[in-house]
Amino acid sequence: MSTSLQSVCAKLFAIKLSNSTSLVLSLFENIRKQGFTRVRVDGEIKQLTLNLQLDRYRVHDIEVVIDNILVKENSKQRLVNSLRLALKQGKGTLAVFDIENGVVKNYSKQLMCPTTGIS
Repeated sequence: MSTSLQSVCAKLFAIKLSNSTSLVLSLFENIRKQGFTRVRVDGEIKQLTLNLQLDRYRVHDIEVVIDNILVKENSKQRLVNSLRLALKQGKGTLAVFDIENGVVKNYSKQLMCPTTGIS
């Protein structure tokens, strides 16, 4: 039985911090050292620059942009590699943003909701 992948344009994110007010400067530095150039902060994609600052008294959701990918048959291996990297970076959680629909779906290896923590 053969399965075919639909052509979907998506962004993959590794969930790093959710609803956190912790200091993020060291997190940004670690992400940058690993070679990533973009993060999504509170739903907005930002370049990881040295002067990227956030309100330290506000709660933030931070995700690493792992890949922008057009999902189709010949991109299956890239998709698998990106999903593995997202799960590794997100410690078992990841988010997929379907660009065409504007929908974000969260996934977790721990069989729990990444937003609420309910299993």
